[in-house]
Amino acid sequence: MKNSDEPRVLRPGEDYSLWPYMKWARAQQLSGQLYHSVNMQSVSSRSGLDVEIAQDKLSATFLVREAAPMPVHEWSLLLGDVLHNYRSALDALAWELAHLDGRQPHPKHVRQLYFPICISKTEWDRKVKGPFASIPIDIRRRLYAVQPFHAEPVEEGILVILHKLDIADKHKAQVKANAVVRDRSTCRYSFRLEGNQPMPVSGDRPAHEWLTDGSPVRVGQPIFKMNSPIPIEWAESDMPLPLKLTVELGESEYEIFPLLEMIEGQFGATLHILNTGRPPGQPDRIYGPLEEG
Repeated sequence: MKNSDEPRVLRPGEDYSLWPYMKWARAQQLSGQLYHSVNMQSVSSRSGLDVEIAQDKLSATFLVREAAPMPVHEWSLLLGDVLHNYRSALDALAWELAHLDGRQPHPKHVRQLYFPICISKTEWDRKVKGPFASIPIDIRRRLYAVQPFHAEPVEEGILVILHKLDIADKHKAQVKANAVVRDRSTCRYSFRLEGNQPMPVSGDRPAHEWLTDGSPVRVGQPIFKMNSPIPIEWAESDMPLPLKLTVELGESEYEIFPLLEMIEGQFGATLHILNTGRPPGQPDRIYGPLEEG
């Protein structure tokens, strides 16, 4: 027999439709397409660095080679679709929760049924008395528990960022793409010294000099230099330059793929809480009456 103190578990596909999950799956699919497109651009572009051998032939500098044009606008469209489907999935879930067990929101509130992403308790109190009045109280407590205003800084909450980026996408392309070199371990090149001599173990100068600080690089910018006490006959590098995709929000800049990972994680945790009344990984905690403020 079920313990009456146990929270109700909502079952997608039984207690409410699978439409929110279908929108979620669509967001995941589009996110995968974006990753694949960027990865294909990286591997299919003319890779490597240009090389300039010094007049005395005792050093070779490796510089950024001009890259093929990147489909940044296409990536912006894809990112916008990803964000929109995450946001739409949340809105679809709010609709389902407001209609649980045959409930019907007041007709004047039907068009206001969007998933609440509140940055203050005042905002929450205003919304809960209107569009979400039909949501069962126990489910409403769960909805309250996932609101961004519980954590500081509120403006850096993942759901807040998702909401703002989804709005911004309606007005402008958002993606910026730059080549970056952050890790010296990615340094890769080939060379041959005059007379086919081996590189000495030690010399007066370091064998390598790193010439970039990890910021986005431009065409012709030196990345690293190799030094040799023996004249260099030739040198080359097929070292690829990783792409860094970013999106701006106000004065903040976010790397797209780490951000999408955080959105995915937050989305999954939000659905888990709303369906079970428990935080992920905390089976002994239940959101109760006192947690609605």
